[in-house]
Amino acid sequence: DIKRVVSYRHWCNKLWNAIKFAMMHLPEGFRPQQPEQLAQQMDSWPLAARWILSRLSDAVETVNKAMEAYDFSSATQRVYAWWQYELCDVFIELMKPVMARDEATDPDAAAAKDATRQALCVSLETGLRLLHPFMPFVTEDLWQRLPKTPKQASIPSIMIATYPIPVAGWAQPDLDRRYEEAQAVVSTIRKLRSDYGLTKQRSAVYIACSSSSLARTLKQLSADIACLGTCSEVVLLEGDAAAPAGCSVAIVNEAITLHMLLKVSCKQHT
Repeated sequence: DIKRVVSYRHWCNKLWNAIKFAMMHLPEGFRPQQPEQLAQQMDSWPLAARWILSRLSDAVETVNKAMEAYDFSSATQRVYAWWQYELCDVFIELMKPVMARDEATDPDAAAAKDATRQALCVSLETGLRLLHPFMPFVTEDLWQRLPKTPKQASIPSIMIATYPIPVAGWAQPDLDRRYEEAQAVVSTIRKLRSDYGLTKQRSAVYIACSSSSLARTLKQLSADIACLGTCSEVVLLEGDAAAPAGCSVAIVNEAITLHMLLKVSCKQHT
C-alpha cells in the first residue's frame, strides 16, 4: 500500500523531533555510559527510565528473533511500536516533568535528571541501530548527531556498528506489567476526555481499586498517570471512600473503576 509508505516517510519527522528533543536536554559535554554500566545503576533510577530500557530490551529481542526467521513484517512492526508508542508517546512525555524539576529546591532532581538523560541517550542510539536496516539513510544522519561513548565514537558509520542485542539486567517484566496496568487507566482517561470534549481542562481523577496489589501499583505510578492523562491529580480511593460529586464514571477492568471530576460544586470549592 503506497499510502502506508508515505505515512512512514512522514513518520521520519517523529524521529527527527525525538533527536531534537534529546539534544535540547543533553548538556554540552554530556557523555553517555556503556550499556553494561547502566544495568548496574538502574535500581536507583526513576521508574520510567528503567521501564524504557526494559521495553527496549524486549524490542531488541523480538526484532532479532524475527529477523533470524526472515519475518520482516513482525520486525518492522515491533521496532516501529517501540519508537512510536513507548519512546515518543510515553517516555519522552514522562521526561518533561523530570527535566523541569528545580535542582535548587529538590535534592533528588540532579540524580533523576542524569539517569533520565542516560536512559534517553542510550535508547536513541540503540533504537537507531535497531531501525537502521529498515531506514538506512535517516538513521545514519541522526546517529551521527548523538553523543557517544568512546567506543562508539571510534566507529565512523552506523552501517558498521554492531547490531543491538539484549543487555543483561535491562529486562524487568514486573515493571513492564505495572506500566501496562497504568496505561490501561490512561487510555480510559483519554477516552473520557474525548467523550466530554476536554481539550485544555486538567481534571482530577479518582480511582477505586478492589485489588490491593494493583492499588499499590497505581498509587506508585499516579504521577505518571496524571502526566500521560493530562490530569490535575490522580487519587486512589481507600476503603469505602467515595469520589466527589460531579464525576463521570468509567470501568477500566473488573478491578478498577475510574471517576473523573467534571463539575466542582460551590460547597466543594469553598
